[in-house]
Amino acid sequence: MAIIQPKKILCVGMMTCDSYYYGIDPAYMEKEVSYCNDVKLMAGGDATNVSIDLAALGNDVKIMGCVGADIHGDGLLGVIARGGVDTSLVRRDPEIATSMTLIVYTSDSKDSNDRHCSLFHGGNEHLRQEDITDEMLQSVDHLHYGSFGPMTTIDKHGLCTLFERAKKHGCTISMDIKGPGHDYTTLFPALHYVDIFMPNIGEYADIAGTDDVQQIKEFFRPYNISVLAIKMAEKGVFLTNYEEDIQLPTLTKSDEIVDIMGAGDAFCSGLMTAYLDGRDLRECGIMGSMASRHCLQTPGASTWRATADQLAEEAVALGYTMRGF
Repeated sequence: MAIIQPKKILCVGMMTCDSYYYGIDPAYMEKEVSYCNDVKLMAGGDATNVSIDLAALGNDVKIMGCVGADIHGDGLLGVIARGGVDTSLVRRDPEIATSMTLIVYTSDSKDSNDRHCSLFHGGNEHLRQEDITDEMLQSVDHLHYGSFGPMTTIDKHGLCTLFERAKKHGCTISMDIKGPGHDYTTLFPALHYVDIFMPNIGEYADIAGTDDVQQIKEFFRPYNISVLAIKMAEKGVFLTNYEEDIQLPTLTKSDEIVDIMGAGDAFCSGLMTAYLDGRDLRECGIMGSMASRHCLQTPGASTWRATADQLAEEAVALGYTMRGF
């Protein structure tokens, strides 16, 4: 019997088909033809990654996004469904191409961080808040919005309405940001509905104008967020619930990292699972960090697999305390 109890979760947001190219000639843009060592097609996008990770942890997960009625959409939905996620709510539009990311590692790449990415937004720009119906929200315990930025139609038109409807139907809400440089005008009023906020340090700095964690904490105090988590890569993670602050180190050594894609999303899935199970702030951070550790040691954004109980047991083996284990 599982000690950590699963929840019903709806993930809304980015759904992307990721194309990895390895070992490309650094001068390939100057040549008519060049070759690579390996190619992999994988499911990506923040909502996709988090949904698959949450399902792996044992939760009952549905995803809502917009993809094209094309071969990439077919493949993307197939991968997500095989990951244990209900894809029946996804909007498919024959007039829109599925979002894609090209991820290039040249032959002289130093490590997993040394890559070049090109994103085609496609369907992610066309999802509307009215596509997420009251019936969808009534059927779940929690709404995860991943992520503010690429979802321009919702971000600019109806984000508060979506969150207000989710709260009306009893959902808790979590949220992430996708990269810096956005117009945050509609973000600030929406934050009053958010229970868990989980951007990385660069995204927080873009919003708050500082990378000092205590100053970031104070910047967001007026929004009454239950858990504010700051992902800081090799520096670990800072969490606060405005009653206590916790900073945890990264649990993955640099020589253990295989691929950094999806590590932040994995952290979100672990933290969310623990939070919805009623775990305290430290246990939420530990679960998030353990999920991220698995992702960093596995190629692809959401190909790692471990149940929530397994993560907790591994955390105990590393010397952390987890209630019930």
